[in-house]
Amino acid sequence: MNIPSAGGQGVYVGGEGTGAAARQQPGVVELIDQLRDEFEAVAQEIKAYRGLRDEFQRKAEEQISEMTTLESALLQMEQKHQLMKEQYESEISRLKKQLMGGQGALPGAGQVAGRDEPVAALPGLASRAAAQGTYGGQLGAGFPSAQTGNTPATKRHRGAMPTDLKPATSTTASTLGNPIGNIVGAAATAAAAAAGKEEPNEVQGPEKFSGTNLMGNVTSDQGVGRTNNSDNDYVVYQGMNSNGTLLNMNVKLQNSFVHDSVVCCVRYSYSGQYLATGSNKCAQIFDAATGAKIATFARDEGADQQYNDTQQDSFIRAVCFSPDGKWLITGSEDRLVRVWDVRTRTVKHKLTGHETDIYSVDASSDNKFIASGSGDKTAKLWDLKTGQLLHTLGGGDRAPTDGVTSVTVSPTSLHVAAGSLDKIVRVWEVETGRLVRSFEGHRDSVYSVAFSPDCRMLLSGSLDKTLKLWDLAASNPSNQCRLSFTGHKDFVLSVAFSPNGRWLISGSKDRTVQFWDPRQPSMCLMLQGHKNSVISIDHSPKGNALATGSGDKHARTWIYTN
Repeated sequence: MNIPSAGGQGVYVGGEGTGAAARQQPGVVELIDQLRDEFEAVAQEIKAYRGLRDEFQRKAEEQISEMTTLESALLQMEQKHQLMKEQYESEISRLKKQLMGGQGALPGAGQVAGRDEPVAALPGLASRAAAQGTYGGQLGAGFPSAQTGNTPATKRHRGAMPTDLKPATSTTASTLGNPIGNIVGAAATAAAAAAGKEEPNEVQGPEKFSGTNLMGNVTSDQGVGRTNNSDNDYVVYQGMNSNGTLLNMNVKLQNSFVHDSVVCCVRYSYSGQYLATGSNKCAQIFDAATGAKIATFARDEGADQQYNDTQQDSFIRAVCFSPDGKWLITGSEDRLVRVWDVRTRTVKHKLTGHETDIYSVDASSDNKFIASGSGDKTAKLWDLKTGQLLHTLGGGDRAPTDGVTSVTVSPTSLHVAAGSLDKIVRVWEVETGRLVRSFEGHRDSVYSVAFSPDCRMLLSGSLDKTLKLWDLAASNPSNQCRLSFTGHKDFVLSVAFSPNGRWLISGSKDRTVQFWDPRQPSMCLMLQGHKNSVISIDHSPKGNALATGSGDKHARTWIYTN
């Protein structure tokens, strides 16, 4: 606007500029409000983060406290274990002196008077023989621990034996030519000298040491339920359930099958009615319930002279039934897998291709193929109908670098798992022969593997004295080992699942069979029913029946009830 001046000239007053400033003022206020809101939001976030930090710090302190408590408990357990060990050794020494003063020397842990027997060499154990001690260090008197044949338990076979089989009237012996070599040579003399001695009625060993806890994970005598059946030569120790209560399982000896040599393997038919065993020069089938011998499979009329040379030992390391019950598959030290006709007791197929001893065989539940594992570092798949080789599993960078000791086919027949002397458990896809999983964690050779009934887990037993449960569904390698089970005093030679998945079962060179709950790492039950290594175990597909094969020349079947 113009205002007249004294000289008549108008003077301009900037009213328009003042209006512009007024118009800009609300925008500045809005910016200040936004900044204030953002500041308050940031302050709230800082407060929340501080709360999270405090919560994490509190949890960390709690976990540190728990770790300290666990370390203290572990130290106490180690001290208690050392004390128990010293008491155990003191008791052993006292009893040895007592027996030496009264009735002669005490047999070693693997030696029972009158039971000296040369046994088949376990793969990879020859070099360990010299380092073995007395308790659990011998598989038999007068020879190193490397002489026990072993075919680990694998999955169950679907099929039943023909119903028209008649008990065998005689045993036809044959030889599967075999060089056990110098390992057994010294034992043969001791065995001959021991022949004819009276066999003791009671197990000589740890069960004699009263007041000593042999349960491993059971930490007090009050926690041990013990059943001693000296008439039947076995002892049962009860452990703890997952809920902390004492397990109350009744175990009874059903049958005891006497053999002329070490029992290397035991396997049930799918019906659970029949039991097959493998030993020196022959495989046999028994009625699992009555104990009657049904058939003997020994002389292969088409074999070469070395196989039929009766002057040589040759152990049947592995046996299994075909799912339909028509065939018995055997693997032996002559490098052959044989498919026997159960009715005629003749060989249908001789499967050649392995370069060293056969340690394990298994048949697929779909009745289509056989899996075999050998000391030649391979597993092979064979067509059951034609005998044709389908796949050789073992090749490439991730192949076994040592002998394959155990093979098992999954219940779905889609995968084959194998344990090896190289300490690794591997899983292959059947259709392609492609290696799909590899489990590392054992500190020594893996001797036995078994699939869980639902195919989600894989169980392995090792010379490191442990069992491990592997998660086949885990995508993270760090989560593959679900649990490690420690309690055996010596090599774990055979493992199995119960058909309902409730129990993991293991047989060991420490002469015991142990039951484990897959939900907890502590042992639930220990059965001591053999005088030598428990080389092979198998659970019946029907009911609560278990078979064991041992270096004491006996196969046994057991019935257990909760």
